[in-house]
Amino acid sequence: MRKYYEEEFAQNSRNSKRTWKLINDIFGKTTPSSFPQRLKVDGRVYSSTKLIADELNHGFVTSAQSNLTPSGPNKNTDTNTKKYLLPRQTNCIFLSPTTPEEILTLLNGLDSKNHVVTMVFLCAL
Repeated sequence: MRKYYEEEFAQNSRNSKRTWKLINDIFGKTTPSSFPQRLKVDGRVYSSTKLIADELNHGFVTSAQSNLTPSGPNKNTDTNTKKYLLPRQTNCIFLSPTTPEEILTLLNGLDSKNHVVTMVFLCAL
């Protein structure tokens, strides 16, 4: 049995659908064979596949919305994502290695009428 799965995994290494089917076979998991025929929500029974899909979608959407808004079941949910971000670094500079040629290229590209370059030191350490 083990050899069979080793060969199947090797043959289907680029087929993720088949790989997951093999994994589920090993663990004895089966997938439902069909879409539900009926769905009961708040006492109403739905049998149309479109209505069932709409009700399932509505349930997922309203569940997510109620969990993300302060008026939902969890009033302690904080939806202000900015408070989790670090403050902006406005007074910083990023340095990376460069060459004298790169600096000269940048300086030569400056518009001499609008920029004043007082002194440039190129140092090689």
